[in-house]
Amino acid sequence: MSKRLLRLASIPAALILTGVTISACRNEPSLENTSNAVANNMAATEIPKVEPPPQPVLDREALLVAAIRARSAAATGADDRMAQRQLYRRRFEFRIRLGCNILAPGAPDTVEARYDAEARRVQLRASPDLTMESQPVAEIAGEGVEAVEGFWIRNPWILSPSCAGATAGAPEIGIAQFFTAEDPRTERRDGRPYEIAVPLPEGATAPTAGSWDLVLRGRLRGWNSNRVILCRPRQGVGRPACIISVELDDVSIEEVGSGRQLAYWGRG
Repeated sequence: MSKRLLRLASIPAALILTGVTISACRNEPSLENTSNAVANNMAATEIPKVEPPPQPVLDREALLVAAIRARSAAATGADDRMAQRQLYRRRFEFRIRLGCNILAPGAPDTVEARYDAEARRVQLRASPDLTMESQPVAEIAGEGVEAVEGFWIRNPWILSPSCAGATAGAPEIGIAQFFTAEDPRTERRDGRPYEIAVPLPEGATAPTAGSWDLVLRGRLRGWNSNRVILCRPRQGVGRPACIISVELDDVSIEEVGSGRQLAYWGRG
């Protein structure tokens, strides 16, 4: 028998088994390492969160349809709070056709245009006519509102801006901003119209009536359980008047068709 075999034979069996055990422990991963490997694998294969797409900007049609629904709920006594919550803080862009009376500049209208052929100029003016002095605005506004500024919609059943369909009676749907004592006073117009003089090129013919849009942009603002469309019945009349409550970011005057911006008023 060789000397090497003799040395192995002299080693106790228990010691040999201990060495085997130690070797096995070294080759087997620990529970902590296994957990870390599983966690790292899960992190690597985790499905990324998909953000919901942004909500579309509400246009004139969407706001007027919502106002008609709110007016129906007010007339029938239905609870529309859930539907109204879907509108809260939504962005909007509302267009009002401007200059419909340019062929009859003497017409009594707060949204008007005057054409000066000699000066080759069009004077555009949009004066807010929905104020606390109007009825039933004060009733709709309620306590805590110091001022209201906006526009009555002269043709609320026409869903796109147009000169057609002038309202014969008192308007029933408006869009306006409500101001409390906490709101910055610099955001108020205080009776000042949105006004601009548009020069025309030499040799230009008289512009077509309704060639411009007054564009209101911002977010819908909630009042009374986050309702953004506030309705109250008229005295002696069954059809409620409604105001779409907004927080204006900016107002502009744009050319119809080209979209060219002629004037801009931002917040502040």
